[in-house]
Amino acid sequence: MSLVDEIYDRIEDTVEIFRYKKNHSEIVNFFTGQAVFITGVTGYLGKCIVEKLLRDCPDIEQIYMLMRGSEKHSLEDRVHRYFQHVIFSRLKEENPNFQSKVTVIKGDLFTDNLGLSDEDKSIIINNVTVMYHNAANVKFDVRASVSLRSNVLGTKKMLELAQQCKKLKVFVYVSTAYSHLYMKDIHEEFYPSPADLQTVYDAIEADEKTEKGLSETELQTLIGKYPNIYPYSKAIAEDLVRQYAKNAKFAHAIFRPAIVISSYKEPLPGWCGNTNGPVMIFLAATLGIIRAFYHHQHPLDFIPSDFTVNALLAITRDAQLQWSEKRQRDLVYNLGSSTVNPITFTMMRSNFEEVPLLEKSEKAVALAGTTRMTSCLWEFYFWHWTLHFIPALLVDSILLVSGKKPMVLSIFWKVTRHLDKIDYFGNGNWKIHITKTLKVIDKMSPTDREMFYCDMRDYSWQELNWIAWRGLKLYILKEDIINEAGRRRYYLLCGIHYAFRVIWFLVFCYVLFKLSFILF
Repeated sequence: MSLVDEIYDRIEDTVEIFRYKKNHSEIVNFFTGQAVFITGVTGYLGKCIVEKLLRDCPDIEQIYMLMRGSEKHSLEDRVHRYFQHVIFSRLKEENPNFQSKVTVIKGDLFTDNLGLSDEDKSIIINNVTVMYHNAANVKFDVRASVSLRSNVLGTKKMLELAQQCKKLKVFVYVSTAYSHLYMKDIHEEFYPSPADLQTVYDAIEADEKTEKGLSETELQTLIGKYPNIYPYSKAIAEDLVRQYAKNAKFAHAIFRPAIVISSYKEPLPGWCGNTNGPVMIFLAATLGIIRAFYHHQHPLDFIPSDFTVNALLAITRDAQLQWSEKRQRDLVYNLGSSTVNPITFTMMRSNFEEVPLLEKSEKAVALAGTTRMTSCLWEFYFWHWTLHFIPALLVDSILLVSGKKPMVLSIFWKVTRHLDKIDYFGNGNWKIHITKTLKVIDKMSPTDREMFYCDMRDYSWQELNWIAWRGLKLYILKEDIINEAGRRRYYLLCGIHYAFRVIWFLVFCYVLFKLSFILF
């Protein structure tokens, strides 16, 4: 028996075990006494970062959260509402006095000097030791000036603020694995910027001159090989980090996670912060709303939110160590699954199809396992119009006759208009290489590997998909996980499905029989 096992045997109280782990965590020890400044705290990932730091790093000195002001709510009211979110329920149980570690700073990336008061700016400059720039406008179709002001100029202001900080040890920019998505193999290195700052200023000026902003042609000329303004702006921001890191006296790191999805275990299993992007696709496919997929079986890059946060905290410590030991100022860390534990939409469909009967949803409209998957474009469009347009037309007709507002066809047309974007990201076949991040994980102590679990190589996609489904039921559909009504719904849909198959088979046999009489 090892020394650690003997110590664990002597500790009977689980709380004491937990405290022991924290005391022997290198990552927790790194954050002990640190003053952390975080932007983007109201977003999905931002909430997860704040929650994890407050829950597992209780001896952190202070967390400074940048929040915008609001005409409807005071800053104090916004903070109160912020911590009422369900994601902080576990934190409240384990560390009820956590708010003493939180200071809210009023500010805005769009305004000069980040909208900071002289007092708040002085607090940041004199106290902050770790800085996370996590805020970004992630919309693909937002005006160019909005995206560039937020993602590029906002990052520039954060870097300028970081240069003034007297105690800063590490600046981490949270980017995206798709900042240079014109490349199919994305490595942990800097790539050339698509534009300089003067181009950014000129584009903002041109976009704001007219009421509707840049035309489609002008925007495409600006972004070139990029599909939209978001990755274009993130790529420019990454290069700003590289430039500012050249003469800095502290570490700079860029963290590039792939597509962040529902949590695996922390703080709540299956918690999903929004219904955007992949979460909505998972939900619609599992409920049988999406009946046809155009998919080439290329691997996808999905990362649970808790893996993302845990990896972020781990690479923060590593970046500071690289700086102190090797004076390495600019580091890039990727986080993805495609090169170490790939999954496809077909695999995910099979996983969701195998959800236990009592966990099925009462809101399902068709069997999840009957979705058509094809890599043939014309076949997809045939099924798209047959299985999506016709049902949408029927539902809207029923709504119209019953005096209700039709809405399903408008959703169909909206999805159809964006099929090119769905195809681009769903069938991109990117390979996100995570060599440096894996080295960080491999160097983690057993305690840290447990407390900050983020190893994409050794977990089950089926387990994760089932946990994600339970989270969708609880937090999006507002259903109990164990649901007898869902089981009854499943059997009803099975009956309808097989009844239609029998009817189609009989019709086919009838037509064949008639044709045989005509021909012979």
